Amino acid sequence: MTPCTSSLQSSSQPHTLLKFSCPCLLAGTNRELFPERITKRLQSQFRESLSSIGLLLLVRHHVEVMDRVAL
Repeated sequence: MTPCTSSLQSSSQPHTLLKFSCPCLLAGTNRELFPERITKRLQSQFRESLSSIGLLLLVRHHVEVMDRVAL
C-alpha cells in the first residue's frame, strides 16, 4: 500500500486534509498512479488556490507494507 496525505498548514498547526492509499501493484500498471504523478497533480490542483488565502499545501508520500488487508 502507498498512503499519501495532503495537509494544510496555517501558522504552526498542520491539518490533514486528505489521506488515501494506492496498492503498489496497481500503481505499477498505470503511469497516472505513480506516486510522483499523484503528488504533482495534487500540488498543481490545490497549491495556487490555497496560497491565495494564505495556506501552504504539503503533500507527503510514504510506503507502508501490510501483511494483509481486509476489504
